[in-house]
Amino acid sequence: MKETIGKEMLRLENLKVEVKDEVILENINLSLNEGVHVLLGPNGTGKSTLLGAIMGLSKYKTSGKIWFYNEDITDLTPDQRFKKGIFLAYQLPPAVRGVRLKDILKKILNIDPKKNLPEEVYTYLRELDLDESFLEREINYGFSGGERKKSEILQLLLAKPKLAMLDEPDSGVDIDSLKLIGEALRKISKESNLLIVTHNLKVLDYVNPNSVIVLLDGKYIYKDGIEIIHQIEERGYEYVRRLAYAQNLS
Repeated sequence: MKETIGKEMLRLENLKVEVKDEVILENINLSLNEGVHVLLGPNGTGKSTLLGAIMGLSKYKTSGKIWFYNEDITDLTPDQRFKKGIFLAYQLPPAVRGVRLKDILKKILNIDPKKNLPEEVYTYLRELDLDESFLEREINYGFSGGERKKSEILQLLLAKPKLAMLDEPDSGVDIDSLKLIGEALRKISKESNLLIVTHNLKVLDYVNPNSVIVLLDGKYIYKDGIEIIHQIEERGYEYVRRLAYAQNLS
């Protein structure tokens, strides 16, 4: 279970992120306590880039500091960060030919490739309305959008990370799949901290965010409670941009 809400979980200090010599994020400072957090912002502001940088993906050149439970993880590889308890569910999970889903699940569970998967896997398959034959398929190859999302959620349920970052888990899925994914996120939130990027606020029917972070222009972070969502719906991101600008001047 999560520890008491209030303990700092993630801290970014003066984070700068470049992709092919183009600055995407600059001077990002953010502190997140344990709990559920939602990351919002207009298209193209760097939300996916921020998650990728926290995960340590090689396509991102970063400077500044990333702290996870008071440990400097800035120079750790993605695999090392995963072992520390950080998991990233991609917006568009890549297809991997020649590797079956069950092979990845065995790696996540750290069990012998020759051994059978535990019953827990099949329980989650049923909860996500997936057939057992799904395990024999190559990862994300020929998967529908909903199947890709469910595959990521299945891996997440088994990994039980300290921090689960989800990049638009509700995109490209139908109403029924959204309900299944939402229920899974509700379950995950009882054991893991969540950082969710979303444009479809329906997913928030299933989790109770402790904070809402708005990323603007790749530079400004505005952090508030869930009530800011209603302001965004009524007034748009320009309203939040003015708040963030005033905050940075003070």
